[in-house]
Amino acid sequence: MEPTRQYQVKAGMPGMLQYLGFMAIPPGTTPDPKRPMTGGSPGMYKVVLTLARPGYAIHPEGQLSGYGGLEGDSHIAIAKPAYSIAENDDVVAVTIDAQTEDGHFSLVGTPNKKGFLAQVSVERVWGNDAQDARTKVARAFASSMSSLSAQLDIPVMVYQSDMVELATGNYFMSVISPFPARSMAVAPVSMMSREFRAATSFYREALNSNTPVFQFLCYFKIIESSFERRKAEALKAKASGRSPSLPVHVVPAEEKDFNPWLRAIFHLGRDEWDFITLESIFVHEARGKKFTAPNANRTRSFGLRGACFIGR
Repeated sequence: MEPTRQYQVKAGMPGMLQYLGFMAIPPGTTPDPKRPMTGGSPGMYKVVLTLARPGYAIHPEGQLSGYGGLEGDSHIAIAKPAYSIAENDDVVAVTIDAQTEDGHFSLVGTPNKKGFLAQVSVERVWGNDAQDARTKVARAFASSMSSLSAQLDIPVMVYQSDMVELATGNYFMSVISPFPARSMAVAPVSMMSREFRAATSFYREALNSNTPVFQFLCYFKIIESSFERRKAEALKAKASGRSPSLPVHVVPAEEKDFNPWLRAIFHLGRDEWDFITLESIFVHEARGKKFTAPNANRTRSFGLRGACFIGR
């Protein structure tokens, strides 16, 4: 049985998916907090997906726990007392077989105390690293989730992913960084244009969402509308005999430029940014590139949170 792990972490971009790793440090060595942590080595992993009902937290905000300390939940009844076919029907687990391009998977689903599907796990799966193992299991479960959701007309949501490197015991987990409480000290806005209202509406919807794909689409929509606005303003300028202003925006490449760039965007209540947050925003694939560079917006939602407000 995996021992319960509980942690409290204050790092990472609020509301965005992060991955934490807990790795053994050789005796006599001092870890460098700024050294990029590897995500595990090629080998076998145990992967556990903990489910939750959308809108219902299964753990206190700002605190983390390994899968052994989480009681997942869903709307899918698989065992007593929520569901049983016969009086002596004591279901302890269900098996979901899935076939993907990665091969065949036997996913084991276990119930919580109420009898609802709580966790889905694979005891051994090969991965190039922890994320590769997670992706394979999540992909295998995704089709079943979609089928269950469509047939039963209920949501099915993964709350947390846990990956254990079997050869070393190194532990990895996904987390959603919590939002901090803030005082209502904002810049006054006397007139909100239709454009501004639409952009802030997309931004709010993204922050409210627990789906990275939908968040990405909302942020991208804001950036797209911003570029369209720039083009329209340039045409107006040309029509009136003025020189159009078409500034080029580039993601900072040097660490010394990260904080000033962010302070110009998130100007309220934020002075410094921790290393984990900076690494998750300024992903290496995007540093030094224009916002319009090919594939620049495919590197995660990095600066989409900030880039969507540049120049508006």
